[in-house]
Amino acid sequence: MKKTIAVLLVLMLSLIMLAGCKSNGVGDKGSAKLTGKYTAVSITENGTELDANALKEMGLEDMLSEMFIEIIDENNYILYMMGFEVEGQYKSEGYDLTLTAEGDIMEATVDGNKITIDHEGKKMVFERK
Repeated sequence: MKKTIAVLLVLMLSLIMLAGCKSNGVGDKGSAKLTGKYTAVSITENGTELDANALKEMGLEDMLSEMFIEIIDENNYILYMMGFEVEGQYKSEGYDLTLTAEGDIMEATVDGNKITIDHEGKKMVFERK
């Protein structure tokens, strides 16, 4: 009887531990969880961060809303930037994304509902709401 209880206890603890493992939606089979529209929330260039408040002070409050990335499916995305649209493909590995479009490669990371792209000295943070 003690052995049966011990085995059941080990199984229950194993299930609890597995249930506690949370996916961020990135990975070979979890990429579908990334799908959706991510709107820009900040841009950093040369150490200067421009968020919604900074842009509002400059009279450019609509700039961030015109910049977004849409993850279409497990391989494709569209990046919209101030009237321009670029279609591309992405690959995910852990929390890292490699975005490819028109010969350019951009590295990005995923943290919850945020995608951060570092490219040519600019850091752009997009958030899915």
